Amino acid sequence: MDKKFIFKFGAVEFTYYFACAAYMYLTTYLDSVGYTLTQVGLITTAVSVVAMLTSPLIGSFADYLRSSSKAAMIVIGLFATTYALVPLTIDIKILGLAVGLVFVVISRIFYGPSGALMETSVIKACKKTNTDYGVVRTFGSISWIIMSFFLGKFIVSNNAYLTPYIMGFFFIPCIFAIKNIVRFADDEIVEEKKNEKLPYGKLLKNPYFIVFLIFSICKFIPMMSSTTYQAYLIKEVGGDMGKVGLISAFTSSFEFPILLLSGKLLKKISLRNMFILAAISDGIRMILLFRATCFNDILFASIFGGISLGFANSSAYKYVFTMAPKELQSTAQTMYGSCNQAASIVSAIIGTALVAGVGVKNYFLGNGLFVLLATILYVLSFIFIARVLKIPFVDQTKE
Repeated sequence: MDKKFIFKFGAVEFTYYFACAAYMYLTTYLDSVGYTLTQVGLITTAVSVVAMLTSPLIGSFADYLRSSSKAAMIVIGLFATTYALVPLTIDIKILGLAVGLVFVVISRIFYGPSGALMETSVIKACKKTNTDYGVVRTFGSISWIIMSFFLGKFIVSNNAYLTPYIMGFFFIPCIFAIKNIVRFADDEIVEEKKNEKLPYGKLLKNPYFIVFLIFSICKFIPMMSSTTYQAYLIKEVGGDMGKVGLISAFTSSFEFPILLLSGKLLKKISLRNMFILAAISDGIRMILLFRATCFNDILFASIFGGISLGFANSSAYKYVFTMAPKELQSTAQTMYGSCNQAASIVSAIIGTALVAGVGVKNYFLGNGLFVLLATILYVLSFIFIARVLKIPFVDQTKE
């Protein structure tokens, strides 16, 4: 394994997550400019609906281009630009609607697919050069920890408006880093295959992929709860909402060792089981958040969040590759990304009412129990598909 590839591909992960860490302050920013919990929930629902519908279309665009990396550069550029416009236009109203909220929605269109396309490009490049993706992915965890710690130290509610500018500025080197790996990330397409129709039916008729998407939605609901409501939990136990950055940095520090050892772990644990372990760990985290009485309790629960991220980031994108035809890898990855948005919709619609009605702690408990139940059903689905439907699992990467 050539070390120069580790640093070349790691630069993409590092710059992407370094910039993207600032996006977690959206809830804090909206709260700082006067939006209530209910309003934040409605905004989250709106942006998630739009993102869920558009992410697969952007993935299909990438497959049409036959270049996940070139599509990633375009999408990241649009994400950075539109999100940086939010604080500039939040006080401008047209027909009573803040223009800044429009840009919140537009930027979310590009948020999900930006990460999926970036990871798709890096994984392809790692596979082509026989580079350990787990080691490369640790660069992203390191940068997330660094930026999250920095933001947690210096960003509070009063200056949260700076985070969109911070994100936009640091995405510039990310685009250049992706440009440097284009020749490694994109497959060479035989001339006579360039105009062939993309095999959508083969992807959408794969029951293993469909149940994976359903389970992913169930798994992402707790994660969306953390993004949207963890700031309110911090506030409830007497902490500053701006400390979400410190929690994020602490969480990622436990993700790092699992990513670093993922190459060895995958020799003993399948990609599917790694993803299942990620869900179980996150379910435990949610139940521990229910019992939190102080900021340190939230930090302790975050250990399991880091373990969950380590298992998920080591396996999820690579697992999608095993279920997707080669021609639709970007589409499949962005469909997986859309699960994130679908979960956000459920979290916002149900969560806002439940948090207001039974409290944020009870909401976390419900999410924890829900994801553990979903994990059991997901495991049982393998038996049903293989033994009842009699459809074997076919690894598309070996086709």
